[in-house]
Amino acid sequence: MKRLSKKLYQYRYLFILGLAVVIFFYPVIKGKYPIPADALLGMYHPWRDQAWDGFVRFPFKNFLITDPVRQIYPYKQLVINQWKAGQVPSWNPYILAGMPLAASWQAGAFYPFNLVFLVLPFKLAWTVFIGLQPFLAALFMFFYLKNQRFKQLNCWLIALSWAFSGFMMAWLTWGNIGHTALWLPLILLSIDKKRYSVFIFALASAILAGHTQVAFYVSIFSILYLGFNVFVKKISSKTLIRFVLSGLIVACLTLPQWGPSLKLAQLSGRQSDLPNKGKLDWFLPGVHLTQLIAPDFFGNPATQNYWGVWNYAEFVSYIGIAGLLLAIYGLFFSQDKNRHFFSLTALLTLILATSNPISRLFLNVPFVGTFQPSRFVYLLDFSLLLLAGYGFQAFLTKGSVKKLFPFKLVFSGIICCLLFVLAFFLTLKPGIFQALNLEPNFLVSRRNLVLPTGLLLAVLAALFAYQLTKKRFILVGLMFLVVFDLFRFTHKFTPFVRAELIFPQTKTLDFLQQQTVNYPWRVAGVDYLTNQKRIFAPNLNMPYKLATPDGYEPLYLKRYGEFIGLLEWGDQVNLANLAFNRIIIPNNYNSRLFDLLGVKYILSLQDIDSPKLKPISQAGETRIYENTQSFPRAFLVYDYQVADSKQAAAEFLLDENIDLRKTVILEQNPGLQLEMPAEEKLEIVSYKANQVLIKTESETKALLILTDSYYPTWQALIDGQTTEIFMADYTFRAVVVPAGSHEIEFKNQLF
Repeated sequence: MKRLSKKLYQYRYLFILGLAVVIFFYPVIKGKYPIPADALLGMYHPWRDQAWDGFVRFPFKNFLITDPVRQIYPYKQLVINQWKAGQVPSWNPYILAGMPLAASWQAGAFYPFNLVFLVLPFKLAWTVFIGLQPFLAALFMFFYLKNQRFKQLNCWLIALSWAFSGFMMAWLTWGNIGHTALWLPLILLSIDKKRYSVFIFALASAILAGHTQVAFYVSIFSILYLGFNVFVKKISSKTLIRFVLSGLIVACLTLPQWGPSLKLAQLSGRQSDLPNKGKLDWFLPGVHLTQLIAPDFFGNPATQNYWGVWNYAEFVSYIGIAGLLLAIYGLFFSQDKNRHFFSLTALLTLILATSNPISRLFLNVPFVGTFQPSRFVYLLDFSLLLLAGYGFQAFLTKGSVKKLFPFKLVFSGIICCLLFVLAFFLTLKPGIFQALNLEPNFLVSRRNLVLPTGLLLAVLAALFAYQLTKKRFILVGLMFLVVFDLFRFTHKFTPFVRAELIFPQTKTLDFLQQQTVNYPWRVAGVDYLTNQKRIFAPNLNMPYKLATPDGYEPLYLKRYGEFIGLLEWGDQVNLANLAFNRIIIPNNYNSRLFDLLGVKYILSLQDIDSPKLKPISQAGETRIYENTQSFPRAFLVYDYQVADSKQAAAEFLLDENIDLRKTVILEQNPGLQLEMPAEEKLEIVSYKANQVLIKTESETKALLILTDSYYPTWQALIDGQTTEIFMADYTFRAVVVPAGSHEIEFKNQLF
């Protein structure tokens, strides 16, 4: 018993670390979950059409972080539903006329911690999933530092600072980004201890967690660290070979993710989605390094006073005042040879994150050039905190101060104070920010420098006091300062919402679900303010199992994007001009291509005067119209036109002399002689994510059109026999159906 008590006491800091993470998530005790669903209720119709908790317009904490409810949560829910149904989650039928699901990397379909969702109710599992990020990040960092023979207090401070650093907390509610990033310390630990199985599991988990860019950074950093061990620590060639073989095993284990993703990337419009790399917001603007000392130097989206460049979450690099001070101490005064590696990686990532000739050259590298460089902040934070760890270790080590007793801390403090002075000096130079097309709000900046300045003085005082007295209670005070500093920053940014307000039902949604329960009609919100999409924003339909022609997906299918371009701007047939970014929102309901998509119900915030749209319901500001000219989702035709190129197919599609109800445009000649029958029948027997069953009856041969996106992983069977799928009407599917009665099955597979 004494041995157990001694062991528990030995790991007391680890217990305190876990307790700190639990305290951060205290709103969960009140039934609130970490997801920005309040933005859904306060920003978008039809949720805004009714009062929630008595608010006419529901107050939302952070307008910036809508992606978790518009992408990650719906994707994860769809993935888990398909796993529970015994299916590989390979297709998403609810957005963009259908597109690959598992191949969309951010869905994280094969991540090991999806197990949480399989054993717990989804909303509770989401909370556990989000909460695991800071806990595992802190745990892995703690043990990595402990293996470096750091003192436990040092392990605690750096682990907590890492778990609640700017990068980790800015992306907390995304889930997939943090779950990718958290594995890095465990990978480094496995390299140090030569634990190959741990290395394989940790690296594979990082790759499968759901964020391509961060997974790439984790992999490259791990390779660099392994190289450092080879050349500096002189590990044996046998050990190196084993790690190389382990990497090959990781590649094999993660093939179900990167294989389909590579295929999707080749067929996607990703190149059209990339921002102008000459823009300052593509890199980390140099002035935003002030967020290392004051995370809210430019204000905060949660307080609606942010005035910095573009996106707060992309640029915040805060590691805490103590972390920054100790990183400076470690850079100049640590004697540990490992510090050289992290000094170099900190410098390298800072160069690559900011705009300069080297970083611009780096963007010409294939694949890497598609990544936003500002996210190197992840590795910058990590490297700085490792330097902080070496600095704090040097500070705590007995006999390390000798005759220069106060000099090292004084020097580090002066450097840190100079950074604060520089930040304050920037608030006197409006021209710098006006050159960035910013309207400076220096009142906010100066006010938000006050508390960090006070924290710097308090941290310096605590370190000086400890250096003078060696009293451990002073270090306890330092621990409280670190917790206060980091939690103040992160709680300000992170929303928590009651479970019943996460994708709740509304009258409009109830009505649409009733109309589509027996037939897979699509629905669409049209809003002339397309950059805002105030009604039924893309992907918000997914939790309600409603299909829409729009979508928010970086790897949208290029063919489908071009089709929507033809729908929106039909007088343009130059396909090069039909590029979209990752958000595709068709609004031109007057186009017959809108009808072809099978959009039966249209939502609008204003009255629509159109002969083909019939008003059928209204709740609040949301009007629902029935599209009386909507095509069926599946239908038979008995004539076709063959296009010899994409351009020709687009021109045929826009030719008003071609009746798309009777004629299909193909890009491969099926060699058929078709004639119109006296009678025909078609029934969609079953419509599921990865399988569609259709029964047809016709006296003659016909072409069956299914207005779902064409994709090479789909197979078609007629009465159990495989048949060819043709690309139809530029982006959909068609099969040749013989005369008579038949059952046609479309089924999808991962590869």
